Amino acid sequence: MIAVLILALLLPTQAEVRATTHQTIQAMREVSAEQVVNGRSSRISLFNGIHVSRPYHGLYVDQGWVSILNDSQSWLLVDAGNHFTFKSGCLWTERAKSVWYPCEGEVYVEGTRIQRVIQYFTVSSPITIDITYGWVQLSRPRWLPLRMSVVRGRERLGVTWSNYREYFTEVVVKEIP
Repeated sequence: MIAVLILALLLPTQAEVRATTHQTIQAMREVSAEQVVNGRSSRISLFNGIHVSRPYHGLYVDQGWVSILNDSQSWLLVDAGNHFTFKSGCLWTERAKSVWYPCEGEVYVEGTRIQRVIQYFTVSSPITIDITYGWVQLSRPRWLPLRMSVVRGRERLGVTWSNYREYFTEVVVKEIP
């Protein structure tokens, strides 16, 4: 009981989590990663907020690495002791059709950074999406997604992101005499 009270006092405010999550989303710009989905690999990229990925065979999940964090900016986080809970809408895309479904979930934080998000909702069968974030060392440390699992009924999809790379763009304006 005392441990739960101490942990509750240590949870950051929703505003602190949102501010740090916004920084995390910005840090995900101009990076690419090796995405492995159930053993099949492809390189995905996020350039200036736009996904630019190589053609991918099978399930298209590369937007999950940033879209869940974008969605989290509107969640009303409720203190649940050692984590937060939320009720919101979850976007599910199937056969090129995207639909929002009522969902609920859990948000675990490390300091003010989202470390893990779990979403629960039902389309034709129950779906659980579990995504974990952590530090990746590039030119500077960045908090990025590491792995995700999607469970739908008896189907399970495992996703990992690794071999991150960053790239930079520079615009030079020069007056021509």
